[in-house]
Amino acid sequence: MLPSIENPEAWRLDENIALVAQHLLEGMNLDISRSDIEDDIIGALSTSSDIIFEWATSVASACELHGTYFPHPPRIRVSRRSGTSRANFTAAHELGHHLQHHDDEWALDALADLRLTHPFIAQDVEERVSDEVAVRLLMPDAFVASEWTGDVTPQFVGALTRDGRVSRHAAIRRASSYATSLQMEPTVIVVARPDGVITAATATDASRLAPPPSRTVQPDFAVLGQRAPGHHRAVDGIIYTSGVSRADLAYDWAWDHDGTHLLVVVRPEYRFGDALWGGDETECLGTCESTFSHSEAALCLTCKKPICPDCSACGCEKSEGALCSDCFTIMSLAESQRGTTHDQCPM
Repeated sequence: MLPSIENPEAWRLDENIALVAQHLLEGMNLDISRSDIEDDIIGALSTSSDIIFEWATSVASACELHGTYFPHPPRIRVSRRSGTSRANFTAAHELGHHLQHHDDEWALDALADLRLTHPFIAQDVEERVSDEVAVRLLMPDAFVASEWTGDVTPQFVGALTRDGRVSRHAAIRRASSYATSLQMEPTVIVVARPDGVITAATATDASRLAPPPSRTVQPDFAVLGQRAPGHHRAVDGIIYTSGVSRADLAYDWAWDHDGTHLLVVVRPEYRFGDALWGGDETECLGTCESTFSHSEAALCLTCKKPICPDCSACGCEKSEGALCSDCFTIMSLAESQRGTTHDQCPM
């Protein structure tokens, strides 16, 4: 049953998106079974007479998933250049559009009204519902429950990728929503490259622990990739685009199925109390004792630490400065850059 919504914005709530997706899947009426779709969606769609499935060398669509759905006659087209996990998600997402188009209660009532009165909300809701349908088809409830061991772990997230048949992004989303349904403690689940760049992140309760922004460089995660998988305490913590950071955190991490990305589960180190935030200012890691804005500083490509704008020091191992020409003791790198003697040489 569809939820009863008065405020159009409420359709965007995760719980309502989930209810719409559940309604569509329960009312699905195709000549292929749901179990066959869940087992191999592209294989199942390829045998369907209700929907035409096509591979395409190119897809004329602005959708980043590189897929399209045509309602008359029903046709799903997926880019042949997509990898296995992307192709599976794209096909499932486009099937979500088909289900929305053919469910009268949704298409001719709730969604039709939303398109008429709030078209931008309608477009967002339709895409998010299709995403939720895809997530539920690729990672069915029974499968997720069978992999659940009582807590959100990198191994649980990795199992949801089904050896690469499901994308990492979809897996962390499913893991997060499952943990939320069980009212687990606030958790952030992250997919990161070994160099610390975030490719995807989601939170079970962003009001209590917000995820790091995608495509940002997180120094802690760059260090994690050089250490053994397992449990580690935060050093710099999660750094947000505002420059503030939160370091009262612990990480559990493991490699994904092909060893190219980190799967990281982030939790506060305490269960009760207030969050501990760090300010935007950071101190030079060299010897010039400068403080500067973390959000405005460039990051060193090697150590992923901020570069001091005064002396260019970062977190890399430092070389010694030159000898002072007056007292013949070693100067700091900053002093070496400024002259041949200590700034306040005693000689």
